[in-house]
Amino acid sequence: MIKTDSKMHLHSIYFLGNNVKPRGVNFNKNVKIINGASNTGKSFLVESLEYMLGKESIDQIDESKQYTEILLKVTLNSEDYTFLRGFNSKVVDVFRGHIDQIKSFKVFSSLKIGSLKKGEQSFSTFLMKEWHQEDVELVKNLSAKKAKLTIRLLSNIYISEEDKIISKHSPIESGIRDEKTTNRALFTYLLTGNDNSSLDELITPEIFNSKKSGRTDLLNELIDDYKSEVTFKNDSLQTLKESLEKNKLIQDTIKQKLNNSRQTIALLLINKKDISKEIATNHLRINDIKSNLSNFKSLRDIYESDIKRLESQEEAAFLLSSNHNGYCGTCGQKSDNICDDLEQLEILRIASLAEIQKIKSNRKGLLETKEKLEKQLINIEIQNEELKNKLRFIEEEINLKTPFLESNEILNSEQTEKREAILREISLLEKIHNLKLKLQEADGEKPPKRYKSEDFLPTEEAINSFCEIYSEVLDEIKFPGNKLVTFDYKDFDVVIDGKHRRLNGKGVRAILHSVFKITLLIYCSRKKLFHPKVLVLDSPLVTYRDPKDSKHGELDNDEKIIANTKLSFHFLDYLSKLSNIAQFIIIENIDIPAINDENFTVETFHGKNAVGTERNGLF
Repeated sequence: MIKTDSKMHLHSIYFLGNNVKPRGVNFNKNVKIINGASNTGKSFLVESLEYMLGKESIDQIDESKQYTEILLKVTLNSEDYTFLRGFNSKVVDVFRGHIDQIKSFKVFSSLKIGSLKKGEQSFSTFLMKEWHQEDVELVKNLSAKKAKLTIRLLSNIYISEEDKIISKHSPIESGIRDEKTTNRALFTYLLTGNDNSSLDELITPEIFNSKKSGRTDLLNELIDDYKSEVTFKNDSLQTLKESLEKNKLIQDTIKQKLNNSRQTIALLLINKKDISKEIATNHLRINDIKSNLSNFKSLRDIYESDIKRLESQEEAAFLLSSNHNGYCGTCGQKSDNICDDLEQLEILRIASLAEIQKIKSNRKGLLETKEKLEKQLINIEIQNEELKNKLRFIEEEINLKTPFLESNEILNSEQTEKREAILREISLLEKIHNLKLKLQEADGEKPPKRYKSEDFLPTEEAINSFCEIYSEVLDEIKFPGNKLVTFDYKDFDVVIDGKHRRLNGKGVRAILHSVFKITLLIYCSRKKLFHPKVLVLDSPLVTYRDPKDSKHGELDNDEKIIANTKLSFHFLDYLSKLSNIAQFIIIENIDIPAINDENFTVETFHGKNAVGTERNGLF
């Protein structure tokens, strides 16, 4: 929440130069009146205060040209500061405390007025922070473009130069056309405490149309780019979608055939694998059988050889033992050794016969096994031939079906390419269609409606309260009439007893302008809303001028009525009564009526008629 418990008090302003005595004015009372002759520097004093409080430039009068700097002592809230700024300088040196010998003190901060470069700090931001107003945002136009509250904008509230005070413009407007909305937004903020930071900024019609033009150009460019990529120039989106549907039906049929062919070939390949595996197994078995048969032949030959050997052995034993009685043929004696040999031969013969029988039995078993293996070999070879026939048949089937599969794969690939081409065309046409829709939308777009002036107005309650206080101030200063005050929202100014302020004479406009500023100060004080609590008015009582000596010439009728009253006394007396809530600096050309108040002081610039210690002018 924005704090509003802030105020400013001006203590003195002095002009400094080389080899020249400082000249200036002390604002030692809360109501300071500076009056006197023309061309004595009074208006320059007001302009100098503006310059020291943020105005970017100042036109020096001849009397000021021997001075190079201005020193302003102020109090911001409860902090004392001294501001030092050179003529034609954008920099304000800020010192803490109130000091006169600036060379003896260190600069607290050097602050920039106007646009900032990198690393520079703003004098306006410094003041806004001291017043807790750095976050305040005010609209600049009806699109709610916003700007920060600055000291320059705010100065229009608490400083009124002579030309401004008699102007027909609203007292809260600077007279600069581009600032009217911001000036009014500031008035609303001061009356309500609500700034415009919560409003959404709207795009301006100029920017909107520029962006719209750029967007439509981009859309047209994209449409042209997509059109250049279209292949089927004569086909509509609907035709392409129908082609896509036909393509899908064709491709689905091809895919079904492909799946069937792949499944059939897959089964054939499985069978081929199984048969090949079985043939290979049979080959191994055949080789084993042939190897066994070969071994059987060798074994049979061994059997035959053994049988012949044993038969010879049996026959020899038989012949040796046959017809032998055991007697020696030489000596004729029966010998035990011979008998033993005969017995051994018999044993050998019998063993040979037994071994022959055994081998014959083994040979028979071998022959039986051989016959079985030969039959098995024949069966396996027959089976293998059958398997080979089956394998050849399967391979023929695969060879027959493979071209059909490859043909369908080619057809499927072609249909896929065609489908992708159609889809690409459909995508392009849909993009073109969507871009055209966006183009139509863009062509039909209108700039967002700007806010209305009424959206930035103060509340009716605030305006009524302001008008009541304005009427109260008129009554205090004894302004003639019924003092019925209303507010004209078109002029953003008051209407008194049915008469617009701007329709009065210069002097009356000046008084009513001053009352407007005083009323705003009182309103903010009572409502505890932000206001600098200082008011500088240049010539609020110009209606009391001498027509012969004044540049403003003869008085209008309404001015003459005021000039014949004691309103000037009541006006200044009322300011002295307000001195407890604010500081007033009044610049006047007229003689000042006596006001008996300790907070009220008058300093007169006598000009060329100055006598003795009387002050000539500002310089």
